[in-house]
Amino acid sequence: MKFKYNFLENKLCRIEGEYTYEISENNYFRTQQGNYGNGGFQLGERQWIFFTFNCDNWKILYQKGDNFWEKTLRTPNSGELVLEFTEADRK
Repeated sequence: MKFKYNFLENKLCRIEGEYTYEISENNYFRTQQGNYGNGGFQLGERQWIFFTFNCDNWKILYQKGDNFWEKTLRTPNSGELVLEFTEADRK
């Protein structure tokens, strides 16, 4: 599963091979906890991606059915995260 998230424009795309599919902003949800920003996108029935971030790091959780994947990345200067979940990221 590969995604591209532009956090400056709040746009999420799913990348499948040579095709890119933009996820509607209507699927976006937001929460706030302390100094951390939190938000995510509902991708389907029991399927979502959730971003938790602070100044230095992003923690990304992805759920599809009963399966969960997790990544932690440094905050990029470009305003865009490109990430791919693999079996090594499965929890």
